[in-house]
Amino acid sequence: MTEYLSRKDLSNLDFVIKRLGAEAKNLVPVVDQIPNHTNELEIGFSFLSEIVETAVKPIYRFLRYSSHRHNAFLQLVLGSKDYQALQIGRFRQGGEIHQWMYDCYSVSRLLRKCGFTDIVQRTALTSYIPYWPSYNLDTELDGSTYKPDSLFIEAIKPAQ
Repeated sequence: MTEYLSRKDLSNLDFVIKRLGAEAKNLVPVVDQIPNHTNELEIGFSFLSEIVETAVKPIYRFLRYSSHRHNAFLQLVLGSKDYQALQIGRFRQGGEIHQWMYDCYSVSRLLRKCGFTDIVQRTALTSYIPYWPSYNLDTELDGSTYKPDSLFIEAIKPAQ
């Protein structure tokens, strides 16, 4: 996602920010408003920068960080296909993946099953709680939703 949002030729930036919210805003680089006049010095610097990125940095990381040496050794021993499977397994065990996915219907059904009533789909700015928007829990200071693709459900658990 970071690589995609870092592109200078991102044509649908407004849509992406509207869909992803503040997370996308924080990843999008600031683009200079000054026209781009390329000269020989800039071309030389760009070429040098590319060499550093593709050749020097990997060598430095390999020598500096034991984890890079460890991963290079594993890739050499396992081969690229098995190493890729190992990486996928590491990722899935790392807690980064979703274990469950809910929609309005399934969350409402689960809440009802657990004894909740008055189940309502909400927005980040609406709630049974008075003055809810003033808490800014899922919104930016300007009132925009932090993650526009979030699902907001509210329910009441009756006293027993």
